[in-house]
Amino acid sequence: MRSSKKIPTLPMNCTSFGLFIFRYAEYKEMTLEEVARGVGIQKQTLSAYMNGTRYPKIDVYLAICEVMSDTREEYNMLLMRGIRSTGENALAERRLRIKEKHNKNDNQ
Repeated sequence: MRSSKKIPTLPMNCTSFGLFIFRYAEYKEMTLEEVARGVGIQKQTLSAYMNGTRYPKIDVYLAICEVMSDTREEYNMLLMRGIRSTGENALAERRLRIKEKHNKNDNQ
């Protein structure tokens, strides 16, 4: 038996942040068009966020998380997952690890 559900196509050149949006929208059975419409942005703008050519301002990021959430707990989880999926977060974590290592060595 063939399913009538359309298999979503992963947008090209997706960043880890873009994959986060794509995968969670797929999990919620939402299209990227529905996410963009719910946030009040164009699909092209959402695509730009997903491929890293643009980054959403904080209010747009919060709206993306809200549109894909049904509960406050889910919203809070999406906020943290989205932030953790960014390259900027990875760089900050790396800098903090180095800083902790230096502080540990200074205290010995």
